[in-house]
Amino acid sequence: MSESASAITRPRAEKDPAAGSGSAAGGTFRPDIQGLRALAVGMVVLYHLYPSLLPGGFVGVDVFFVISGFLITGHMWRGFQRTGSVRLLDFWGRRARRLLPAAALVLAVTWLVSRFALPVTRLADTAAQVRASALYFQNWQLAHEAVNYLTAENPASPVQNFWSLSVEEQFYLVWPLLFLVAGLVIRRRGPSGPNGRGGRGGRLIIAGLTSALVACSLAYSVYDTRVDPQAAYFVTTTRMWELGAGGLLALLSERWSQGLGRQGWLGWTGLALVIASPFVLRGTTAFPGALALLPVAGAVLLIAGGSAQALYGPARLMSMRPLVFLGGISYSLYLWHWPVIDLWSAWRGKDPGVASGPVLIAVCLVLAWLTKIIVEDRIRLSPLLTGHGWRSVSTALAVVIPVAMVSVYIAAEPGQWNGKLG
Repeated sequence: MSESASAITRPRAEKDPAAGSGSAAGGTFRPDIQGLRALAVGMVVLYHLYPSLLPGGFVGVDVFFVISGFLITGHMWRGFQRTGSVRLLDFWGRRARRLLPAAALVLAVTWLVSRFALPVTRLADTAAQVRASALYFQNWQLAHEAVNYLTAENPASPVQNFWSLSVEEQFYLVWPLLFLVAGLVIRRRGPSGPNGRGGRGGRLIIAGLTSALVACSLAYSVYDTRVDPQAAYFVTTTRMWELGAGGLLALLSERWSQGLGRQGWLGWTGLALVIASPFVLRGTTAFPGALALLPVAGAVLLIAGGSAQALYGPARLMSMRPLVFLGGISYSLYLWHWPVIDLWSAWRGKDPGVASGPVLIAVCLVLAWLTKIIVEDRIRLSPLLTGHGWRSVSTALAVVIPVAMVSVYIAAEPGQWNGKLG
């Protein structure tokens, strides 16, 4: 995920952020959404390797936000239709089981390698960034520090790409509350029926709450990007509307979603907007604000009209096997790519070149694939954890908290570690 500001160079880091299956709001697998994930992560990786080639590649993060909002809202809505509420522990357990183990692995490896690749003067700051990333408040820490990824005076942390994951985790904490409020309103209005929890009434209440949140967040994003562009890039309040835009799409009625889904031209329009965004936008432009409407609208239109049911739509292109594969490992690839690029650059004392860039991409792809099959899939699909919210949350905490605590020790005793490991 990435950033911007006028006369302020954009921070270099992004993600994906929202790992999950490529499911549609109706619960069916959407290979075209995996293709959109691949396009988003590809833009981010290329931007971080060669920012001059793709000056606005940071918008891949905005595309990830839309996908996350669409998939998560669709999942919660289907559960709400069945039960009239959201089982918070199960929801948070699934998210924790899906996201945290891989993130903890990357953080642990990154701070270990940082000790040998980074100068001693950067170790304390890196440890603090690891802690903030492990506990998912890094975006607020970066906003407070008004970090600029590209300034030599304040070099980028090898885990600064975790800021977007912090935004998503905070979204996962807040978003289920909309469904809980809707459930309370419906119960006060009487028994369930065709207009009850899973019908038009429930949908309208949740869509109304979502629309209000999206409107407020977008308005604040425009305002804060104008008055405090560096901090505005990172904070959750300026980004929530991007996830909410995907959520609104998932809350459309079946009639509306099917009608839009048959309009292939919507998919092509969305794809054109997404592809144009990294070339139109620049790292010196204040962002997100109103400019984020370009990639966000593109992602919404592409999801709406990009499925296989769309006549003459882009589904076949977006569902190509290499894209689906890349979309499947996009979360791990987003986690690994920036630490690899940043630590290699610090070790070599220069940015990636024409020859080293493809090698770094290959390394990141291998690491992402191994992390996906060895860590992500095994823990996500473990029969010991599936269906057990407390077990999932406890397992996630068991791998995240040690990373955070060790980073606290390193930050407090950088000289001691330098003496022992140097």
